[in-house]
Amino acid sequence: SVYIDESVSRGSIVELYSPTYNFSAMPNLALTLKWAGAERDTNTTDYDIFSVQFSTNCGLTWTPRVTRNIKSGTTGLSGFVNGSFVPTPSQFKQEVVPLAGVGLTNATNVLFKLKFTAESGKSNNFYVDDINLTSSTFIKEDDPVLNFSIYPNPAKDNLLVTFDLLEEKLVEVQLKDVLGRTVKQSAKE
Repeated sequence: SVYIDESVSRGSIVELYSPTYNFSAMPNLALTLKWAGAERDTNTTDYDIFSVQFSTNCGLTWTPRVTRNIKSGTTGLSGFVNGSFVPTPSQFKQEVVPLAGVGLTNATNVLFKLKFTAESGKSNNFYVDDINLTSSTFIKEDDPVLNFSIYPNPAKDNLLVTFDLLEEKLVEVQLKDVLGRTVKQSAKE
């Protein structure tokens, strides 16, 4: 979770960096997070800016993936709040940042940056929560599998994987962590 206090001064930039990630074994990547913010001063044309960026060269250069203006009328924004903004759970906007097709496939040195820029004279509190990297589950199209299901998703301690095969054959299931390391592997049955 991230909380940026409303007292951040005009022109200030708050940057938060992730650890380095290896995506060499992770297809169909996405970064998901929830954010909440509110504009404090509607009498100005300035507004605060939130962005999600990534780097594949140790932070030498950054590529923006999402940029959100913290201004009344922005989709997902809680509008104008004259005073300290404290969001309710329903005021958080779910953001899904697709990472496929942007040069991260098989990348081994990926950093993420969450950047908040205080452009306005009167910022308000800003929140980011539930930050996750995900890799979509997929089955190759030529695999003879029907009715594939994982429950519950997400799982904490136990999960149930079910599927139907079109033909009898040996099957192995591998569970991998966010870094692509095998956490659990079933015997071929």
